[in-house]
Amino acid sequence: MSVQIFTGEGEGFYSVPSKRLMGPTFNCREFHLGIVLDWGASFPFVRYVVVDALSATVIGAGESKAEALGQARILLRQCPRADLLDIFVQQECAANAWRREEDARLKAVTAEASDLIEKTRNRQISKKRQAVFDLNNGKCFYCEAVLEIRGGWHVEHKLPKSRGGTDLADNLVPSCAPCNYAKGTRTREEYLEQATGNKIKAVK
Repeated sequence: MSVQIFTGEGEGFYSVPSKRLMGPTFNCREFHLGIVLDWGASFPFVRYVVVDALSATVIGAGESKAEALGQARILLRQCPRADLLDIFVQQECAANAWRREEDARLKAVTAEASDLIEKTRNRQISKKRQAVFDLNNGKCFYCEAVLEIRGGWHVEHKLPKSRGGTDLADNLVPSCAPCNYAKGTRTREEYLEQATGNKIKAVK
């Protein structure tokens, strides 16, 4: 079992392992005894917390269970019930408001990502890119991996430009990204010979 703790509008929530508290002091709402791992100067140490589960509010904390429970019992017994409920309600409202804002932000990000994916899918493929794709039947010129026309494959230079290759159609081939990055400034034959250890016949 776990319980959430609301740390404020800037940070939101985090969950800690817990167990529900029972007994006359804690039966007015749902309270949990949780365990929080804190970091000291050079080593971690455990803190115990008593949390109101509905508002995610810490009402007691200490280095031992007894200390945390003792603080919570004092608060629940001495603080007027109406004032305590007001605190819980205010904190619960703040927590719920943060949840709504976070949900709205995530929905906006998801919608933006979906729009970008849709635009990418619907973008017009240039005649040049389509021609290069069709050159090897939609497969990588080097490893024969099947490519997606709207995927992230590369238009690659069969003879690298650094070695005199041109941008003319007879020097352009489709390549998957891994092969293009691994090939570097080598020719197809040099790249495949090093990758396979076999002599490769040149492709005109």
